[in-house]
Amino acid sequence: MKTDRRSRRGIKSEILSLRQAGMSYGNIAKELNCSKGTIPYHCKNEELNGERCKRHNKTPLSTQTAIKAYMQRPEVNVAKATRAFQVSRMTILKYGRAEG
Repeated sequence: MKTDRRSRRGIKSEILSLRQAGMSYGNIAKELNCSKGTIPYHCKNEELNGERCKRHNKTPLSTQTAIKAYMQRPEVNVAKATRAFQVSRMTILKYGRAEG
C-alpha cells in the first residue's frame, strides 16, 4: 500500500529526534517505514549524519582548508593525506592542489 505524501509530513522531525537518540539509519528506516536513503537526506543539514553519505554530504570548508595546508608540507603525499583525513584520493587531489 502506498503512503500518501501528505500523511508523511513531519517525518523529518521524527527522524531527527530518533537520530539524536542514537538510533542507526537502518533502525530508523524500519521504525518509520521509510527508505534508508531518506534518513541522511533529512540529517545532512543538522550535522547528525555520523556516517558520510557521499550523495548528500560535501567536504566541509574547514576540512578543505586543512587538506590544502596539509598538502603543502614536503613530507606528505596523497596516501598519507587520505589516511589522515579519511577521505577519498580524489578529494585530496581536488582540494590539495597548489593554486598557481
